Amino acid sequence: MKTLKERFEAIGLSIDNFSATISGVSKSNNWYTFIANVVTPKNSIEQFVCKLNAGKDNAEYIKQTDDFFTLFKDGDYMLTNVQLRQAGETWNDEAGNTGSYKESYVSVPFTSSILYLGSDTVIANKRKESELAKIALQGLALVEE
Repeated sequence: MKTLKERFEAIGLSIDNFSATISGVSKSNNWYTFIANVVTPKNSIEQFVCKLNAGKDNAEYIKQTDDFFTLFKDGDYMLTNVQLRQAGETWNDEAGNTGSYKESYVSVPFTSSILYLGSDTVIANKRKESELAKIALQGLALVEE
């Protein structure tokens, strides 16, 4: 079985940014969980569990995060500057706490890392890519003649 990082690399995703279709968010305490559906280069869909933690000591950010997800629209998003959390790997924080991740997930650091693209942007971009590839092939055919 592939690790989360291996799955990411296998389809050419970058933690800097990637596009995904997201529909629905669940909340448990200050954790928000959603599934990012990513169209792979082979035109299949790979799913990744994503989580965002609103924290515990910043009431303003907790409210901002709650408001963001209360108004959340299903659709296509650009996720930026994410981190990969692999089950079994250890973590430590600024307060000196340590532990290990119990599950694998894509950590989304802030609501500002979730950028709404629209309702059908991913499929529209795939269609544009297909059209551009067709134009390139037609150009090659003209060169051969």
